[in-house]
Amino acid sequence: MLIALGESLLGNYCLSKSVHEIWEEGAMKGKEFAVDLRPVKERRIFLNDSELREYLSLAQLSPGVQNPDRFRMLINGNEAFTPAGLLFGLLYAWYVNNRFGGIINYEASLLRWKINELIPKPSMERVRMQKRIDFFRNVVFRQGMPLSS
Repeated sequence: MLIALGESLLGNYCLSKSVHEIWEEGAMKGKEFAVDLRPVKERRIFLNDSELREYLSLAQLSPGVQNPDRFRMLINGNEAFTPAGLLFGLLYAWYVNNRFGGIINYEASLLRWKINELIPKPSMERVRMQKRIDFFRNVVFRQGMPLSS
């Protein structure tokens, strides 16, 4: 229920989603997942436009240069990925009550490590996870942390 509630905060932000296979020399090399944003005035969503774009970036989707309303993610080979909406719901459920976000709990376990103890890829994932948590704290739950003097 919490996952669905969290996911519902994204409302109707997405006009369309697509997955295209990338082939080279007769072999599938990967896929491109793309999300086209609905025009701002047509959206019914908890986040404003800049917050949505920030979140999509944290979900590893990059805006197009020629079309900034099309966000893409490259997926290697036949690997899986977590779509932005489901990730939002999982993060929401985990933030509210971490026993409901088991997969996020697994990813958040990287936060127990110091950056200098990690090799590059987990180090990058740790930074991204911390940014996601900060996003939920500051944007979704509006828990602005006071600056220390």
